[in-house]
Amino acid sequence: MTVRSMSTQPYPPDFDGYCYRPIHPEHDLPALCRLFETVFGHATTVEHWHWKYQQAPAGNHCAIVAEHCASKRIVGHIGSLILPGEYAKQPLRLGQVSDVMLHPEHRAGLGQDSVYQCMNRAFAEHVHGKAAQTNQPPLYLYGFPGRTPANLGIRIGVYRRLHICTEHRLPQLPGSAARWWQRHAPGALRAQRCDDWNTPVLDTLWEQYRASAAPDTPCLHKTGAYLRWRYAHHPQQHANATPLYQLWLLTRTGHSVGWLITRSTPSPTIVDSCLVSIATPRAALNALHAAAPADWVSWFPFDGAHRSETPIHAVEIMGRPFHPHWPAPLLQPGDTDVY
Repeated sequence: MTVRSMSTQPYPPDFDGYCYRPIHPEHDLPALCRLFETVFGHATTVEHWHWKYQQAPAGNHCAIVAEHCASKRIVGHIGSLILPGEYAKQPLRLGQVSDVMLHPEHRAGLGQDSVYQCMNRAFAEHVHGKAAQTNQPPLYLYGFPGRTPANLGIRIGVYRRLHICTEHRLPQLPGSAARWWQRHAPGALRAQRCDDWNTPVLDTLWEQYRASAAPDTPCLHKTGAYLRWRYAHHPQQHANATPLYQLWLLTRTGHSVGWLITRSTPSPTIVDSCLVSIATPRAALNALHAAAPADWVSWFPFDGAHRSETPIHAVEIMGRPFHPHWPAPLLQPGDTDVY
């Protein structure tokens, strides 16, 4: 299949009778929801799709579909939500590639003319072509496939492995000892529930983080607006009596030094965090355990933690070129679309 610009026109059908075109959300979403359930085994909704790809602040959605021309059925999809970020004090756009799916009846080999390969080339041409047409910061694409699709993508050259996502658990003091320590230790880090997702301290903490740590790795701009979209406005946030995500402010001697986002189901997890230089992951986990005793896990490594690998592999995707000389982003569960 010949690679052509996809800015306005779909690819012509290849010799197997498929075409590859940009998504038309107003027409394609019901079919994509059916394809999602077929491929992943659980349902999604049009409303969830709109939230995920179209409602993020300053976000840009880029996606292509594979369409079987004879039946007009959508049989494949690759999408990405592109958000503002930075690296080394320079603007950077970060695109999380997700919902990479191909109907089981249309998976025929991995050769250069397979639907899977053609769909990947179509997406790369589309996303990088759009970037070249506009005066925007560089684009860094990443994603979180499982082990088998990660190895497949690496083998055919569309993925570069960053690392295997690993959970870290810290052996905790008994609850009474932890609470005593938090009450009486001078300068101890404390975690306090916060139900006000509009608090201006979120933007203040993000700016402090940018000034102290953000240049070390590529990172998203996790502003208050981002947190409200990603967590407070998540379609499942208020599906049950207890909110799905809880915001915590970390304080030391009365001053805010970071925030945590936690999720208790299906297991207690720190899904996201922002810690300025004086707040360490281990101290934050100790503070959270004192405020809400549970077997909390984090993806941030630290001394003394119990480590266990997850099935999730972090990869850079379709780099033009790839960035092996850059440090990997400090990715957390909330950076995926499965937590």
